[in-house]
Amino acid sequence: MFISSNIGSFPCNSLEEYKAHLETCFQQENEIWCSQSEESKYPCLSILVKSDQAVVNYFEVEDGGEMLVSFGDEDAEDIVSFCDGQYEIAAWQVIPASDAMECALEFFQSQNAPGCIDWGEL
Repeated sequence: MFISSNIGSFPCNSLEEYKAHLETCFQQENEIWCSQSEESKYPCLSILVKSDQAVVNYFEVEDGGEMLVSFGDEDAEDIVSFCDGQYEIAAWQVIPASDAMECALEFFQSQNAPGCIDWGEL
């Protein structure tokens, strides 16, 4: 598995190594990309994290295929800013960072859209 983030890129040969790098990435506001390898970028999880909040996107292939976004509080109507305002996200997409971590760990096993959260279509 491969992790690319604002703080660096990390090839991971085991679940333990992958989890350790993710934990480091989750400690600050960050944009994280998880894929099978540096060369094979899809399927992937894209995670924006800020404090205890996160947004997760799943992309099956580069063009087309399944594209999903985390589905949090359907009644939330605000906009949430991530990565120093680089991304403005509908508040209904925001989930707890701990749930995003669970998604990333599940993704390591299957490279499919994790079943541990609710998803909306992009």
